[in-house]
Amino acid sequence: MKAFIDELLGDFKAAARIGDPRSIEAVMERVRTAPDEEFPASALLPLGETLRELPLEIVLPWLDDADPAVRGIAAAAAGRIGERGSIPDAVLLFIAADPVEEVRAALVNGLASCGTPVDKQVELLLSSDTLPVRQTGLRLVALTAAATARNIDHLRDLDREQDHGLREDLVEALSRLAEAGHATAVLELLEAWAGRPEANVWLITRAVSAGWATAHSPRCVEILQALRERTGENRSISRALERHLPPAA
Repeated sequence: MKAFIDELLGDFKAAARIGDPRSIEAVMERVRTAPDEEFPASALLPLGETLRELPLEIVLPWLDDADPAVRGIAAAAAGRIGERGSIPDAVLLFIAADPVEEVRAALVNGLASCGTPVDKQVELLLSSDTLPVRQTGLRLVALTAAATARNIDHLRDLDREQDHGLREDLVEALSRLAEAGHATAVLELLEAWAGRPEANVWLITRAVSAGWATAHSPRCVEILQALRERTGENRSISRALERHLPPAA
């Protein structure tokens, strides 16, 4: 597997130096015909990075390819090309709505590896009405800890989401934001969620049970006690409280 990916890397680099779409398409055809076991999702970012110096217009056609691996390479390339300037909103949203999770992840990894601010992209993704797009935004937050007041505000209604995968991504994004110095904003968000008539007990207890929360135990206890008063006794709440309260003498 490694030998095959290394060979593809060399071929993509050579094709990118030429800059002719026909040369790149010849390598993409090798990707299409590769057995699944020869092509791990972890290869999408390094292969996409080989195309980062190309104009975005050259990469665009492969974003609509029938093969998810080809789309993933193009998505990672588009993310890295964003290092030289913003990806057009329509292109970003198109990739973020891809039906294949690995393709969306390749976009996130490409954007995150640039090392340039992604606040604008996060705001666009989180404000979408489409679930996969919002989830892509959360994963970008988790990888980059991109936080502005507006971005955190876009998280405000995500506690109402029923999709379990999105909830998991939301917990991870909250943890990364808190670890990056935005714990106060995260705690304020959790406090607001605990005050809702139908508070999401799973989400709140998972969030305050993460490692970052131990440095904020008094505030977490207040949030959990308020949650218990609103929702009643709950095993998840009791377990979360045990993490923050000193052991009984």
